[in-house]
Amino acid sequence: MTKQKQNLYERLLERQASAASEGYHYEACWFAYAILENRSRSILANSADRAGFGGDISSKLARIRGLLEDTETKVVSGKPVRDKRTGKKVKKPKYSAVHTVKRTLILVAQRWVKRRNELVHDLASGKLTLDEADKDIERLSKIGLRLAPEFCSAARRIRKRAKKDAKQIRVRNDFENN
Repeated sequence: MTKQKQNLYERLLERQASAASEGYHYEACWFAYAILENRSRSILANSADRAGFGGDISSKLARIRGLLEDTETKVVSGKPVRDKRTGKKVKKPKYSAVHTVKRTLILVAQRWVKRRNELVHDLASGKLTLDEADKDIERLSKIGLRLAPEFCSAARRIRKRAKKDAKQIRVRNDFENN
């Protein structure tokens, strides 16, 4: 990450925390949403499978979750699944930076985004009073204060791992070609 981007995320996280501490929970959620949107794009850009850039944040998070599920070692009754043809354990792909993301982080982010979207639509349609929405948005704001920095960290870990993996692939290819 460039120094400019790092400064941007530090400022966004500071503003998010400041907005929440001053009781501006709608704004704090807006900052969290912006961070999640951008960092999910970064996670996809640095994953082994670069598909899934388009769409809204919900589709990006679903794509990241799919990458995690596609590449996890399958376990049944406490034992790894074995390939029927070779008898070997089914393993994660050798070079997949997305494994540095915890699956629970993606699930929490998906629930947070879903609830935030429902809240906005319920407020706009009149299903919720402003007082009811204020209680929900305060709760979402508090969760977002923990979620946004974790997502930033996950994106950094993936980027670092992707660089390391790319270097290992280049070394392996150079070795095989010589």
